[in-house]
Amino acid sequence: METTNQNAEISLLSQNSNNIASLLEASTVLSNLDPVLKLEKAYLELAKEGDSVRGIFYGYSTINLTDKETGEAIEKEAVQFIIDKQIFLNSGVSMVRKFKAANLAIGTPVEVTFTEKVKTTNGNVKDYSITLLG
Repeated sequence: METTNQNAEISLLSQNSNNIASLLEASTVLSNLDPVLKLEKAYLELAKEGDSVRGIFYGYSTINLTDKETGEAIEKEAVQFIIDKQIFLNSGVSMVRKFKAANLAIGTPVEVTFTEKVKTTNGNVKDYSITLLG
């Protein structure tokens, strides 16, 4: 039994050594690589009815906000997009609901359009339409 554990540990060390060797090798050619994706996230705001944007659906994220009335820290779920090699997100309740209902796979190309403001008991909420691109 002890031999099996030792063999597993040796195998794991060997795999890690190969990974480290690959990483060390890759670190020597960084000057040859081009930037692929900015990791800082920008907020995507569609300001006027009819405004639209095309992007790649990139899943969901959580953002931290401060409640304007109570000053309390809150977390909100946000939809993420990749647009022109940058990550954008939007935490609008309507947008998050639409994307959840659509159950899209990460990597799906979409067009999002701000269709109208809808009055609710909590104020105005932006409504969106989602169109698949292909």
